[in-house]
Amino acid sequence: MAVKRTTIELDVTLAAQAVDVTGSTLRATVEQGLRLLIAQSRLEEQHRLDLFNRHLAGAGESVDLEVLLSGEAWR
Repeated sequence: MAVKRTTIELDVTLAAQAVDVTGSTLRATVEQGLRLLIAQSRLEEQHRLDLFNRHLAGAGESVDLEVLLSGEAWR
């Protein structure tokens, strides 16, 4: 694992509360927070894809392809 050394400004109270919740060091707490953020983002993206796929799967039932392909739908 590559490590990047950096300096960030953190709200002292927020950081202390987070460390209390994790029971770990500030560094480990920040890394855990970053991992959770990435995981949440991936879950949200998967949820959007699932909704889109469900929408597409049901589109055949709610779209009249004859009208759509005839050009009448665009008037």
